[in-house]
Amino acid sequence: MNEFQGLNVPLITIEQFLENGTGAVECDNIQGGCLAAEHLIAQGCRHLIHISGVHETAMPADERAAGFREVCEQKNVQYQVVGTHAYEYNHLEYHEVLEQLLLQHPDTDGIFASSDLIAAQLLQVCAKLGRKVPEQLKIVGFDDVNIASMTTPPITAIHQPIKEMAATAVELLVRAGEGQVVPSRTTLPVSLVVRGTTEREQILKDTRIFHFGTLSMTDEPVRSATRHAIETAKVNGALLSFDPNIREPLWQSMEEAKRQTAYGMEVCDVLKISDNEIRWFTGEEDFDRGVDMLWREYHIPLILLSMGSGGSRAYCGSRRAEQPAFLQESTIETTGAGDTFGACCLHYILEHGMAGLGTTELEEMLRVANAAASIVTTRRGALRVMPEPEEIQAFLV
Repeated sequence: MNEFQGLNVPLITIEQFLENGTGAVECDNIQGGCLAAEHLIAQGCRHLIHISGVHETAMPADERAAGFREVCEQKNVQYQVVGTHAYEYNHLEYHEVLEQLLLQHPDTDGIFASSDLIAAQLLQVCAKLGRKVPEQLKIVGFDDVNIASMTTPPITAIHQPIKEMAATAVELLVRAGEGQVVPSRTTLPVSLVVRGTTEREQILKDTRIFHFGTLSMTDEPVRSATRHAIETAKVNGALLSFDPNIREPLWQSMEEAKRQTAYGMEVCDVLKISDNEIRWFTGEEDFDRGVDMLWREYHIPLILLSMGSGGSRAYCGSRRAEQPAFLQESTIETTGAGDTFGACCLHYILEHGMAGLGTTELEEMLRVANAAASIVTTRRGALRVMPEPEEIQAFLV
């Protein structure tokens, strides 16, 4: 930093205040610590730990500890703040210190980690020690980066407005370069994003589309858990999407498979079904007659039929749309093609809604979904190699 200061040019820092800098853009770390403590206490936690910044270095994370302490003392809740060391910080490795912490403090029921990375590693340690999250231990991270929504359960986190902070820093740098006076410190607010590490059902309450299949309905207790999740999502206004995805070896009988598939059709708003599945379930070889049978029995608002190399169809009320498949010589395997097709249709619904789906919109949706499914067949990896929207659009040009 001293080298930059000696260049005699404007210097705007992010999450690092320098006395001789032009300006600094920070998030409200104190507010973040307060929000984390308030949320953990509201969830019933009474023995809290905050895993803070590095002992040897003054960091913005130190202010998170200040906010955390303030709330815990106001609420008269037992707490402690535990610092980390430069080794863990530099190597991004916290497993050992986290395991020791939980073993030394077995009564801890709430932890606020100063980063999502620490929170994610804490989840791994909890799994190793048999500590159930969020039932026995609730966790809040900080940053709200991608990893927070990719763990199981997903991490409740303090959202740091990184994009807004970067944009503000660039704006201040431009203004300073033009000779304008800019504030020495600019602080942007943070917010709490509640996920599964503190409230098990929050993700179901917040979701816009809940997608399920029969793989989690083959037996108990996962069958009851799936039905509970469906009911919770529906009560909170989510659109229910169902893909039977029948795998015969997983079922004790195909009659039971039909009963569970019928339940899915009874509750869903969107049905994605393959050609072989509709033949199996309805006994009809003619797909239009098979769909008509499903509609009359279950009144499903939108039925999506994937027909492999035969393309796909969409049935929405009295409207019917069809689009051909994109066949490629470079196809390797078809694993994941149906899932990719269904995911693209759900993405389209998220962007455009269900109410305005006319024939033109249905055709557009199917064309994009067919293209994405075609791309996936040229790669190994199934769901891990789904194309990005930009790649799909380039394929369609």
